[in-house]
Amino acid sequence: MLNQNKPAGTAFDESQRNYQLCLKKIRNLMERLQKTCFPRNFVILFVLGSLALGSLLRLMNLDVPSIWIDELNHYYAASSYNETGQMTFPSQQPNERAKLYSMLVAYSFRIFGQSEFALRFPSAILGVLCIGIAFSVALRFLGKHTAMISALFVAISPFAIGWSRLSRMYTLYQALFMLAAYWFYLGFENQGKGRMTALQDDLLHKLKQGDLSTTLQSLGINFFWLSASAVSLFLAYGIHETAALFVVAVIFYTGFMTFAVPFVDGELTPRFFKYLIVALGLSLFLFIGYNFVPFIAAKIEFGLAFIPKWAEGTHFQNRKLYLEFLFDQYHFPMGILFIFGSIQIFVRKNKPGLYLLMIFTVYFFLFSAVFSYRHFQYLFCVYSIFTIISAYAYSHFIEFELENIRRYWHIGSAFLKKWLVPGVLLASFFWLPLTQSVRFALRIPRSPDGSYNGAQYMEEWREAGAFVKREMKSDDMIISSDALGTLHYAGKVDYDLNFADYDLSKEEGFRNADGVYFDLYSGAPYIIEVRQLEELRSRNKSIWLLFQSYKFNRAKAFITPELKSYILKNYKKVLDTANKTVVVYKSQ
Repeated sequence: MLNQNKPAGTAFDESQRNYQLCLKKIRNLMERLQKTCFPRNFVILFVLGSLALGSLLRLMNLDVPSIWIDELNHYYAASSYNETGQMTFPSQQPNERAKLYSMLVAYSFRIFGQSEFALRFPSAILGVLCIGIAFSVALRFLGKHTAMISALFVAISPFAIGWSRLSRMYTLYQALFMLAAYWFYLGFENQGKGRMTALQDDLLHKLKQGDLSTTLQSLGINFFWLSASAVSLFLAYGIHETAALFVVAVIFYTGFMTFAVPFVDGELTPRFFKYLIVALGLSLFLFIGYNFVPFIAAKIEFGLAFIPKWAEGTHFQNRKLYLEFLFDQYHFPMGILFIFGSIQIFVRKNKPGLYLLMIFTVYFFLFSAVFSYRHFQYLFCVYSIFTIISAYAYSHFIEFELENIRRYWHIGSAFLKKWLVPGVLLASFFWLPLTQSVRFALRIPRSPDGSYNGAQYMEEWREAGAFVKREMKSDDMIISSDALGTLHYAGKVDYDLNFADYDLSKEEGFRNADGVYFDLYSGAPYIIEVRQLEELRSRNKSIWLLFQSYKFNRAKAFITPELKSYILKNYKKVLDTANKTVVVYKSQ
């Protein structure tokens, strides 16, 4: 509208022409760069190399660390499923959270037997699969260079390696979520080509719905891809309920496109109404659900207010947690590359990149600014997007330098021309082994029990349990802060001394036949008062106390000062594990 009010030949028109010429040059340059070819099979070899490196870092020495307490949820779910067809804890309470993942563990047990390796094997394989998914998404959305670099970045990420080496559902959740997001875009922004488009057209023509087929093609909608996305998202939601936040991400994306399309198309095209209907429809769905559907309202209110007792007053309530995480020593310079990649997505009007960026931003914002509780693994489902956008920025650095090399070096050798692109790409990674994150990633598989694995600090329950099992008498009693881990490695546990577990039991009403609260996981009753310890001492039996060192020495949420003081006065420390992650006391 502005340039219609300006006379021809003004400085304004000249600047507009220069601007359009500049954009044309940039587009031509980008098209030329995207057509840059690698030698035959180089991409395949590069991706296979990334997958091999990622597999080594995820599978090597997988059985060395003791089973982390949360991993035992899947251990006992899988073992009980194989034995009885039901998933339960040793307490006989139902244990069906992330049932699909526990079934994978059950099948792993059938193949390899019940061991630390078999317990973690599904997660490790899924972690390798996530490398391939990141490559596929980046290849379709952002180009070949970005795809290769994305695969490498995911393969060597300590955070991704750490969760791949733990038997938790997060690698399965990430794989399902990324596939759902990927397939949704293919179905919602279909380009009118591909096998799924042909299937939809054939089906609609058989149903004599040719006009509908034409309409869907003009809108870029493919119901086959959307159906696949819905199934994958449904499975992801069954693994972790934060998958539902994808709806909010779609609202943000379609809302943004509703405002952007009129400027791009110059008029209100059918695309505009597609975005408008979806944005308003999903927003109305959330509004009605929150105000008139009790189930949805309860889920939203629970998510907004949820915070476990043990996390109160900890850094998990820090609203800058994710910001600091993405720019910490283990993500340098990935965080900086992510910022540049985000800028490049906007500058280049890259719609698939914008879609990915919107998904990541929504999750980052909601957990940082809206929800009360945040944990690093809650960002894991969109972590691949972080690496993809970082790789996008890095790929442009490589591409522009390749253009400069061709311009200034005047290479005449056919051999050098053929290997210039892969050579520059490989040489550009010289800095990776110098970073703390990569050096740490390479150490993770060789780290001893009780070390940080990139996702969690592991505790040496195997060592502590074996020590007590070896030294105790058959009628000795055992008290533990992690009753299920002690039961697993020491063979028995009599009492749980952990106020975070106790709070959960009170909230859920877990009482035995005598009306006493018991631990959901192990079934052990609680020690909550000093007088209980005094009564146990009066029985003239040895009492062993196994406590995670952090919970005993630093965290007030797990043991009261009175109980801790009593233990220090009346119990003798008999073991500090090798890396001091578990401490064992014995009554004097």
